Amino acid sequence: MTHQTLENAIFEKLLGESGYFYDLKEGTVVNYNGSRIIYLSSDIIRGIYEALYIEAGDAWKIILSNCGYRWGKQLYDAFNKELQLTNQTTLENFTVNDFVSFIELYFNQHGWGKIKIYLEDASIYGIIRVSMTHSLFVDTLSHLRDRVDFMIAGMLRGLFEKISNHSLECLEIKCSARGAAPSCEFVIAGQQRIRLLEPLIENDDPPLEKLLAQLREL
Repeated sequence: MTHQTLENAIFEKLLGESGYFYDLKEGTVVNYNGSRIIYLSSDIIRGIYEALYIEAGDAWKIILSNCGYRWGKQLYDAFNKELQLTNQTTLENFTVNDFVSFIELYFNQHGWGKIKIYLEDASIYGIIRVSMTHSLFVDTLSHLRDRVDFMIAGMLRGLFEKISNHSLECLEIKCSARGAAPSCEFVIAGQQRIRLLEPLIENDDPPLEKLLAQLREL
């Protein structure tokens, strides 16, 4: 199956607007399999953050990360179900490039932000890097002046855990909400390596290449 075939026959059906059906009377949107689509506005996300912060303090970060993780895994299973129903294939049968393109398109078209996935360090160092601009969470929570894309990190972790069948962790190492970085940068790798890297960014904002170099050595 060529990339062009996937793009035309699968991407549009699963992610394109032609696969959505609107019922203005009922106030609902469903995809072609009848699954209901829910849209999150900036106001809703801001309200979720404020409610979580009041109830849980800084644990809002962990809560949104865990929500994103579960969402990412469920997305993977939902995509596989829809692919089997419509094209008799699964995400496991995608080439690496097609899987990456699929995930990029999903995030971009659903308004989370525009992402680009880099695999240059994947085969040698076991590191996947994801760069995001126009982050919905940055636009909504930029007043925090700190990392805010915890749900995105959770979603990426869930998706790549499912395709790799390995326990992974995803960490946002640069965030444009802090004011300096032009994009939000995430790294996905083994859990122990990411946990060793995390203290380096808590109270500092090292250059991206320095962080990547340190992660390669862990």
